[in-house]
Amino acid sequence: MKTEDRIITLETKIAYLENYIDELNRAILDQEKTIKRLILETEAIRKQIEDKKEALPENERPPHY
Repeated sequence: MKTEDRIITLETKIAYLENYIDELNRAILDQEKTIKRLILETEAIRKQIEDKKEALPENERPPHY
């Protein structure tokens, strides 16, 4: 294999690797956005649950008793 062919092969592989890295980076950024959104939603749900717990009387029987 000639040196020029080897260089072309290496350049092709590098181009594919650069593209793959860009795709992985985009996937990581999308995952980060999703994780942040899920954290905010979880915190909102947790706050709603805590607010409802505080609103319930402690010793009152549920209506089905």
